[in-house]
Amino acid sequence: MANEIPVEQINTLQKYIIKKGKERGFSKETLYERLLILTEEVGELMKAVRKINNGYIDEAKSKDADLEGEISDILTMLFWVADKLKVDVSKAFEKKENENNKRVWKRANQSK
Repeated sequence: MANEIPVEQINTLQKYIIKKGKERGFSKETLYERLLILTEEVGELMKAVRKINNGYIDEAKSKDADLEGEISDILTMLFWVADKLKVDVSKAFEKKENENNKRVWKRANQSK
């Protein structure tokens, strides 16, 4: 069976995101700053999910939920964090996915 993990595409995306980050002036951010922004973006995704699921929101705020934009922001920040940690995301993903493919998954508290 051929390797179906899109390693080259992930590597290309990582290089693109890092290049654009440098062009936009983000190359001097510390790891701490990048992790703060990543956490903020996850919070924004949660707020968007709350909006589309009719959760409580501040009526004075926008009721629009940009799920796609928030997920894209999280992906970008993950690559920026990986860059700061000198992690090749394509290799890390391939390694982890190969481990996951060997696992047997089931819901907790379910009998066999």
